Amino acid sequence: MKPEFSSTENAFSPIKYYGFYFMPAFKNDERVRKKYQKLLIQTTFEFWFLGHVKTKQLCCEFIGRWARDKHCDLKGDDEFVSECVANVIRIVNEATPEEIANLKLGDVLFKYYLVRDVLIPAWNAKHAVAVADLLMATIRKCNEQFSEAAVELSKNSRVLKWKDMPQKMVEYYNLFLSIDPNQLGTTGWARSNTVDCFSQLMDTIRKINPLMKLIYEPMGRLLLKALNEPEHEYWGRCANCCFTDLDIMQLSPILKEFLKSANQVIQRDDYVEKLFVQRTVSYGTTAMVNKLCAKNAMGEYAAEFKAILDTLINLDILDERANLNPYGELLQSLLNIGQTTKEKAVFEMVLPATLKCLTMDEDRIRQAAATVFTCAVMNFKDEMAPHLAVLLDSYLEHMHMGWGHMISTLYPDNPEVVHGKLDAIFDMLNTDDSYRPMDIIVILTPVAKLHPEMISESQWDQLLNRLDNQSEQMMLLNLLSSAGDKLPGYFLPRVDQFLQLLDAVPMSIYAITNILATLGFIAEMAVGKHIVDNLYKRVATVEQMNRYHVVNVIYRVGTKHRPLLEEKKAMFERYLEDPQLCDLCKGALDIIAGRTAAELDERVHKQGDEIGALDQRTTKTEKNVTALDDKSKKLSANVKELKTDVAAVKTELRELAERVAQMEFKLSDVDKQMMSMAPSWVPAVSEKLAKRDWRLLAERLGYTQGDVDVLQGGPRALLTHWMCCQPPASAAELLRQQLDELAWTVERDMVIRPTIIPDPEPKQEKPTVFLSYQWAHQPQVKMLWQHLLAAGYHCWMDVGQMGGGDKLFAKLDDGIRSAKVVVSCVTPLYARSANCTREVNLSISLNKPIIPLLLEQMPWPPVGAMGPVMSEYLFVRFFQRDNERTGDERYWPAAKFDELLMQVRYHAPPDRAVAKASYWQWSPSEQAQSKAVTTTKPPAAASGPSSGKVFLSYQWGHQSQVKALRDRLMGLGLTCWMDIFEMGGGDSLYEKIDSGLREAAVVVSCVSEKYAASMNCRREVSLADALKKPIIPMIVDQRCPWPPAGPMSPVLTQLKPIRVGSDVQQHWSTDAPEVRELLTRMSPHFPEFSDRVTSQACVIA
Repeated sequence: MKPEFSSTENAFSPIKYYGFYFMPAFKNDERVRKKYQKLLIQTTFEFWFLGHVKTKQLCCEFIGRWARDKHCDLKGDDEFVSECVANVIRIVNEATPEEIANLKLGDVLFKYYLVRDVLIPAWNAKHAVAVADLLMATIRKCNEQFSEAAVELSKNSRVLKWKDMPQKMVEYYNLFLSIDPNQLGTTGWARSNTVDCFSQLMDTIRKINPLMKLIYEPMGRLLLKALNEPEHEYWGRCANCCFTDLDIMQLSPILKEFLKSANQVIQRDDYVEKLFVQRTVSYGTTAMVNKLCAKNAMGEYAAEFKAILDTLINLDILDERANLNPYGELLQSLLNIGQTTKEKAVFEMVLPATLKCLTMDEDRIRQAAATVFTCAVMNFKDEMAPHLAVLLDSYLEHMHMGWGHMISTLYPDNPEVVHGKLDAIFDMLNTDDSYRPMDIIVILTPVAKLHPEMISESQWDQLLNRLDNQSEQMMLLNLLSSAGDKLPGYFLPRVDQFLQLLDAVPMSIYAITNILATLGFIAEMAVGKHIVDNLYKRVATVEQMNRYHVVNVIYRVGTKHRPLLEEKKAMFERYLEDPQLCDLCKGALDIIAGRTAAELDERVHKQGDEIGALDQRTTKTEKNVTALDDKSKKLSANVKELKTDVAAVKTELRELAERVAQMEFKLSDVDKQMMSMAPSWVPAVSEKLAKRDWRLLAERLGYTQGDVDVLQGGPRALLTHWMCCQPPASAAELLRQQLDELAWTVERDMVIRPTIIPDPEPKQEKPTVFLSYQWAHQPQVKMLWQHLLAAGYHCWMDVGQMGGGDKLFAKLDDGIRSAKVVVSCVTPLYARSANCTREVNLSISLNKPIIPLLLEQMPWPPVGAMGPVMSEYLFVRFFQRDNERTGDERYWPAAKFDELLMQVRYHAPPDRAVAKASYWQWSPSEQAQSKAVTTTKPPAAASGPSSGKVFLSYQWGHQSQVKALRDRLMGLGLTCWMDIFEMGGGDSLYEKIDSGLREAAVVVSCVSEKYAASMNCRREVSLADALKKPIIPMIVDQRCPWPPAGPMSPVLTQLKPIRVGSDVQQHWSTDAPEVRELLTRMSPHFPEFSDRVTSQACVIA
C-alpha cells in the first residue's frame, strides 16, 4: 500500500537532507561517495514511481543537485547503468504532458542533468540496445522537450552502432512511419526535431550498404504517404531525406503507384503551396527518368509519365513574375525523357507533348523541347520525319541552336517541306548573327546535292556572292561541290574565283578541285587549258597531301581534251614513282599512248553481247530457283543433322592428326635406323636402278602398287626395306635372280653379295669426341665435325662410323665409351628424341664430360625428359646473332667455337697429325680467353700465395658494375671468383659455385631487388652462411630496402651494408669512400695483403 503524502514527505526528508547537505561534504572522499551514491539514485527512482506530485518535484530537485555538482560517477558499473536507463525509459513513457511542462522533465532528465552528466559518460557498446530504446521512447512521446533530447541522443555514434543491430535499426525506421503528424504540436519544434532525427538516421544508413537494403520496403511506404497525405508537411520533409544517393530501381514495386499518386497531387489546387510535396515529386521523377533511361527500362512506366506530361502541358507554367512555377520546372525536367531514352515506344509516347512544348511562349520550355529533337534525331529519325513541317516552322521562327544538322538529316525523307520554305530559308542568310548562316548552309547542302534544280538562279548567285566570307567558305565550297556536276553553268563565270580560293582555303582543296574538274570537263578547251595551266604551276609547290587532288583535276580535264594531257606528259612521267600518284600517272600515260580507248570500246561491245546472253540465262534461272527453293527446304533439315555429324568427325580427325604426327616422328627415326642397317652396296645399286623402271622390280619382288607408293625414297628405300625385312641368307640371292631374269646387270664394283656380311673394319684411332645430335640437323653437325677434325680432334658421328648391317645401339655404346668428351647438339627436336635421350643418359652413367651446344634459340633447360639432366650444365650458345655474322658457311660465332675448343682441350689434347696448319698455333679469341684470366697468378706486388679468394655474388643485371669492382680488386693483388670468368659450356653450375665458395676467404654480396628475388643468389648466401664465410653486403640498387625482402633477410639483417651511389662502376674508378670502407672490412681476411690493402685505403682517405 502506497504511503500518504505526509508520510512520503517525512520519509523523503532524511534522504533529501543527506543528498543536499551531507553528501557534498564527502565530494572529495571517493570511497564514501561511491558507497552511498547508488543507494541515493535507487531511492530517488523508487520515490518517483510512488506517483505523488510533490515527491516528483523533490526528486527532480535532488537529481539536478547531485548531477549538476558532479557528485556521481557510474563508469564501470554497466549493470547499474542499464538499470538507470530502464528507469528513465519508464519515466518518459509514464510522464503526462502536464508533468513534462511543469517539472521541465526534458531538461532535468536529458538536457542538463541525469542523462547528459551522469549516464552518457558511463555508456559503452554494451548499452547500445538500451540507448536505442531510450531514443525511440523520446521520439514516440512527440513532445518538444523530448524531441530535442532525441536529436542529441541520435548523434551519439560512439554507442549507437546501427550496423551491429540491424533489426533494431529497422524498428527505429518504422517508428517514424507510425507517428501521427497531428500529435507533433503546433509550434513546429517537435516536428523539426523528429525530422532531424530521421535525417541523421538516413545519413548513417547511406554509409552502410547492407542496411540500405533493409529499408527499401518501408521507404516506399513513406514516399507514398508523402504524396497521399500532402496536407501533413512531416511526411514531405521525411521523404525529401531519402533521395540522396538513392537507387530508385530498388523501389520498383511502388514506382507505378508513385507516378499515379504524383499525377493526382499535381492536379490539386494547393500543389504550388506544398513545397516539400513538390520536392518529393520532382526528386522522385527525375531520379526515375535518369535511371530508367540509362537501363532502357522506361517502357514499363511510359504510360504513367505520359499522363503526367499531358497534365503539365495543360496547366499554367508561369508565376506572377513570369518565372517558371513548380509545374514548369517539373515539365522542363521531364522533357529529358525524349532526350535520353533509346526506346522507340517511349519516344513515340512523349513525342506529342514535346511537339506541343515547341509552340509554348516560355523560352526555357521551348529550348528544352528543341534540345530533345537535337539529341534524338540520330536514334529516332523515322519517327521525327513526318513532323518536319512543324519542326521547320519552329526553327524559322525561333532559330533553335544546332537544328541545321537535324533538318538536313530529315530532308531526304520529306524534301517537299523544305522546298516549300526555300525562300524563307534563304532570307535568313542575311541575319547579323555569324552562326545562323552556317546553320542555313548545312540545311541547303543536301538540297544542292539531291535537288539542285529547286534552287533558283538568284539564290545560286546569293550563295556564290558569300564566298568572300572566310567563316563560311569551307561549308559553301562543299555545298557547291555537291551540285557542280548538275548545274555547271552557274559556276563557269567564276573559274578564276575558285582558282584563287585554292590558296585562300587549302582545307577545302577537295571541294574546290572537284568543282574545277567538273567545269574543265564540260567547258570548251580554252577554259580547260586555263584551268590546267593554272593548276600545273601549283603542282610543285602544293603540299604533298594535297598534290593528288591537283594532279587529278589535270587528269580528269585531260581525258576530255587529250592535247592538254599530252602537254603535261613530262609531269606524269616525273611523278610515276610517287606511290600516291603512280596509278593516276599510269592511267594518263595510257591515254596519251592511245591504249585505253580502243580496248575499252572492244570491251564494251563484248560486254553488250554477254549481257544479252546473261539476260536469257537469268530468265531460265528464275524458273529453276523456284524449284530449287523447295529442294533447299528439304535439304536444310538434312544439313542440320550433317553439321552435328561433321562436328563429331572434326573432333575425331583432330585426334587422328595428333596420332599421325606422333607416328610420323617415330617413323622418321625408324627409317633412319633402317637406312643405317642396310648393306654398304645398297646406295651404289640404287643409283643404277634409278635409271630403270625399278617399280617393275618391286612388282616381281611381291610389292603391290600401294606398297610402292608408301616407299617414297625410290629404289634405295625399296632395297633397304627388302634387305631388312627378308631373311639375310636368301634376300640377296632372290634379288640377284630377279635382276638376272630382267637382264639387268651391274658393274663389278656393284656386285651384290649373297649374304649380309659386314666388311672388315680397318683399324683406326678411337674418336675423342662423340657428337650426339638429331638427324634433322645432320648438315650442321657434319660441318662442325669437319672443323673439329681440322683442329685435331677425331669425332664419332653415326653417318661416318656405322656401315651396312651394323647394330645401332652396339655402335652407339662403343662410341660413347671410347670418347673422352660428349658434345650434345641441343635443339627442340633433340630434346624430344628418345634415342638422343638414351645417349645423354648413357654418357652421364659413364661419367663422361658433356658439353651442350645450343644450335637454336630455345628455353633452358629443355622441356621434357632431358630437362632434369641438362639443368646442371652450362651451355655454349652456338647460333649467331645479327652482330655476329661471319660471312661464310659457319653458323656459329667465332668466339663460341674458340670456347668449345677450350672446353674440349681441358679433357683431351688435339692430334697434330690431322690438325691443319691454321690450328697449329691456335690461341683462343679475346672473348673466349677471358675465361682463363682467373687462372693466372696475382700481380707480383703480392708476396706469397693467397690464402683465399674474394667470391663476388651478384645478379646478372649488374654484371658490368661487378666486373669493374673485380678489376679494382685484382689490381690490388687479390684473387676474385666471378662466374663468367670461372665457368664455361659443359661445367656443372652448382659444383663450380660450391667449389668457389669453399675456397673463398670472404664473400661480397652485391644486393639489389632482383638479387633478393633470384633463387641462385639465395642459394649462394645460404651456403656462405652455412660455411660460416664472412659476408660483406654491398647495396648496388638505391631502390632496394634494407634488409631485403625474402628468405635471405635473416642472414643479412645482422650485417652492416655498404651503400654506393647510382653509378657503381664510376665509384670504383674514382676511389670513393665506399671503396675505402670495403677494403678496410676485407683486410682482416687477407693477412698477406693486409698492409697493402690498408695502405691503399689510407691513400683513398
